[in-house]
Amino acid sequence: MEFELGEQHTMLANMMRNFMTNEIEPIASEIDRTDKFPDWIWQKLGELGVLGIIIPEEYGGSGFDHLAAAICQVEISRICPALGISWLAHADLCASNLYRNGTEDQRTRYLPPLCKGQHIGALALTEPNAGSDAVSIETLARRVGDFYSL
Repeated sequence: MEFELGEQHTMLANMMRNFMTNEIEPIASEIDRTDKFPDWIWQKLGELGVLGIIIPEEYGGSGFDHLAAAICQVEISRICPALGISWLAHADLCASNLYRNGTEDQRTRYLPPLCKGQHIGALALTEPNAGSDAVSIETLARRVGDFYSL
């Protein structure tokens, strides 16, 4: 089955392909070798509007759809799989999850800096008895004064 992208999705794919080819491909092997991203990468991805690709604009995102997110994933991972998995953890597991399940206060407080690349999102998921099965996780957070204890 043949599938053709619309104009917006084609522009996004071209933008991401150009960014990855011109700016990341020359340093991709160094990223793999050192297990470190240069500091500017996350900020640049934020400027390109792809860190909050499916987050509504009111929270600092780009308001695109899941096809746009898939396009970003493909274009990033084609050149630098390590950056691709980190982008996915940030954009989907953290930011998208926070948008879908967070309170309004959490959305307005945390999503704009995540979408701009000022913060890097993650998801703590794996534990000995559950692996990466989020439903089976047993860890609890308990409030202790001004802090949480895990």
